[in-house]
Order: sequence, then C-alpha cells, then structure tokens
Amino acid sequence: DSITMTESKVLYAEWKKDVHTLILNKVDSNDFAVLPGAVFTLYQESETGFEPMQTLTTGSGGRIDFGEIETDTIYKLVEDKPPGGYSIINESFCFKIDAVDDALALVFCDESGNEVSKPLAITGEYVPSTKILTVQVENLAGYELPSTGGDGTCLFTIGGLILILLPLIYGLSLKRKSGRRL
Repeated sequence: DSITMTESKVLYAEWKKDVHTLILNKVDSNDFAVLPGAVFTLYQESETGFEPMQTLTTGSGGRIDFGEIETDTIYKLVEDKPPGGYSIINESFCFKIDAVDDALALVFCDESGNEVSKPLAITGEYVPSTKILTVQVENLAGYELPSTGGDGTCLFTIGGLILILLPLIYGLSLKRKSGRRL
C-alpha cells in the first residue's frame, strides 16, 4: 500500500514467513512404482524440540500432500509404517527451505539446521515459481525381521533348566533310597 505522509507517523512492519506446499511421493527404488499405504509423520521445529504437525498415509498414487510449510523452519519427516512388503526407512531426515545463492532451495539439514548431505534414497526438488517442494522417498522390497530375545527367552531358559534338574533330582533321590536298603 502507499501512504501519503502529511504528518509524523510511526509505522510498524509485520514480517511473515513465506509459505510453500510440501508433497511427498513414495516409490519403489527398483522400478519407481508408486507405493500406497506408507505412513509418515511431519514434525516442525519448536522451542522445545520437534512437535508433530500431521500424520498421513500415502494414497493409491503413493502421494501425500502435507499442505503449507514455512521458509527458514526446520522440518523432520519420519516413516512410521512402510507399505506392505517393504521395510521401514530407519532414519528420519530434516530439511528446510532456505536461501542458497540468493534463491530459495531445498536444504537437507540436521536437527540444529546445519546443512548435511542428501539422505540415502531421498530426493527433493523445490520449484520457486510454484512454491512447491516435492520430496521423493524410495523403498526397497523386503520385510523387517522380528526381534529376538525379550521375555520369552527367560521363560524358555527357566523351563529348560527345570526339565534338566527334575530328572537329576529324581535320580539322586532313587540313589539315596537304594543306599538306605543296604
């Protein structure tokens, strides 16, 4: 707006962060087929750490539209559940839209905002004219193996010891009984 100054005035500026659209595509790393059914949570940097913004599932097109994100804010994407027949990506990754060579660009970073190299199987593209950030997450087919150990191993160990000790105790008691008869 333009203002004609006829007297002294105090003007206050209100700065707003620029907003952009975040789109995530989940694909198979072998043939780039879209993968529906992957669950991702988007976290936003806050004063106390990272706060969850949204948890969404890829649709039949393997796509999630997270909506608006802001410039100069660190975001973290975490895959909570992989699509059927695929293993989960074990590492979350952080990113922000920041000025690079006097233009806005996608920057992969750590949780403190320091630039890092691109995470494995993650690509991204920011188009300034449309303000759309597209992140593509690739997945290899495979299943997550079940964990071993836990409470079940204790029960089996105790049960095994009991099965070993019972015949020994019974054998010793028979030996004592036979020794008394003489």
